[in-house]
Amino acid sequence: MIPTRQEAERLLREAERRNPGPWGNHSRVAAHCAEKIAAACEGMDAEKAYILGLLHDIGRRFGGRHLGHVSDGYTYMMSLGYDEAARICLTHSFNNMTTDEYIGKFDTTDEELALIRTELSRVAADDYDRLIQLCDSLAGSGRVMNIEDRMNDVRRRYGNYPQPKWDSNMRLKAYFEEKAGKSIYDLVEKDTFQLSEEDPDTPPLSGYTCKIADPGEMNRKWDDEISRHAEKENWIAWKGEAIESARTGRSIPYYGILDGTIICEATAVLKPGCGQAAGETEPAVELCAFRTNKEYRGQGYFSRLMRFVQEDLKRKGYRKAIVGVEPDEKRNREIYRHWGFTELVSTGTETYPDGTVIRVEFYGKQL
Repeated sequence: MIPTRQEAERLLREAERRNPGPWGNHSRVAAHCAEKIAAACEGMDAEKAYILGLLHDIGRRFGGRHLGHVSDGYTYMMSLGYDEAARICLTHSFNNMTTDEYIGKFDTTDEELALIRTELSRVAADDYDRLIQLCDSLAGSGRVMNIEDRMNDVRRRYGNYPQPKWDSNMRLKAYFEEKAGKSIYDLVEKDTFQLSEEDPDTPPLSGYTCKIADPGEMNRKWDDEISRHAEKENWIAWKGEAIESARTGRSIPYYGILDGTIICEATAVLKPGCGQAAGETEPAVELCAFRTNKEYRGQGYFSRLMRFVQEDLKRKGYRKAIVGVEPDEKRNREIYRHWGFTELVSTGTETYPDGTVIRVEFYGKQL
């Protein structure tokens, strides 16, 4: 037995209120992937797959446990009578149905560990078990990830990723691609899917704030960018331009800061004629310089910053925003479309400080 879709979503929101964190949006991405893949596989129920994906980590409602979240989720779902969801809480972490491949701390009591091992020994894995295991390895905390990038991210955070589990995930990907007759990444809309963060029930990202940068923060951020790029001539020139532009009120730098560390940024260019230069007849702002530190991508931080930027500009009286994208940057163009930048305003060129000239397409949206 499983809950309805609406009840499963309510259970997840309630759990996030008890224990906020990126795990909630990870569960939503896993649910999206499960629904899309199941819909393409004969004999599978897409609605059921979505619900199971949504609840696979529900044990995290009780706190930040590692192996303990498996027993917590299983026991919680069983207490509500949702035995199929309980099973997924158990099996999603064990591709080969053994605790030997668990990644993380064994923070259970002896009784909880015995429960996990006993119930695992009774399971003959079916396609829903396999599907959620795969989707758990595709789901970031805001978008779909390349499965190898996701496993490497887990390896980075935990210091280990057992080779049998790695190999099993790759076999699962191949299995469902054959079953569906299509690339998994195409099915789950890897390059275009991104969670909307407009849901007021979505809890805040712990320790994360969005703000207009002050001069000290700008200096720190630009010095960090310069240190990380080989083409320092361009970045040194851009630093001077950005700081002077912000000082004179021609632009607004927006930063996302997590526990004191600047992890993402965007800039709104406000110079007179910005909108007209991009082919517009009404005042507009150009949004640019989108950057997120690699280790924080796909976790919802930049989406939250982007929403903050647009809300702030709207309060300041701006009604239209424009973004520029190079024609061959297909993934970025799809992301901007997802954010509502669908109107092609104009095309043009931009010149880098070193003389490089690039073609740019400008897309607009109403704020």
